[in-house]
Amino acid sequence: MPPVAAHLWRSFDAYLAGLGYLRHGQGYRAVEGDDRTLVLFCHAGVILTLLSHLLHIPLPIVYAQFACDPTSRTTLRFEAANGFGVFRLEGLNDLSHTLRPPVA
Repeated sequence: MPPVAAHLWRSFDAYLAGLGYLRHGQGYRAVEGDDRTLVLFCHAGVILTLLSHLLHIPLPIVYAQFACDPTSRTTLRFEAANGFGVFRLEGLNDLSHTLRPPVA
């Protein structure tokens, strides 16, 4: 898994760099500040692997401790100050959008 994860992490950092977020140590230099919302649709393995990278949590721990069900929403917020920022987890495995009101 480590070579596959490392390839995904490099590719994702390249994608973010194209958007103006350059990886620097434990965070990102925000070259261009904006209020963009990025939406990614992917399988649980990809989400968990990216969470490991963005939140600096060892990959085996993320896979063992985090859940990511089909159609769930995971929300990260990029928090920056003085041109440098980090990703913060706001919601994991949120299924609230799938709940239907009870039938009367």
